[in-house]
Amino acid sequence: MGTGVALASAGYQTSCGKRVMGPDMEFFETPYEWMEFVRELNDIHCGVHDIEGVWDGEPYIIVE
Repeated sequence: MGTGVALASAGYQTSCGKRVMGPDMEFFETPYEWMEFVRELNDIHCGVHDIEGVWDGEPYIIVE
């Protein structure tokens, strides 16, 4: 059914300050899947997988 393209995109600011675009939270089936995406995103851009959380907003801000 899906094409693999996220219809809802959101801005993210990694814990090291890089701003990137990615799928919005509503794209994921569970909050756990979204948090795992956020951890991987932060790991790719900052080398930090273990994060404290995410501040909701535009952009989402990832906090170590």
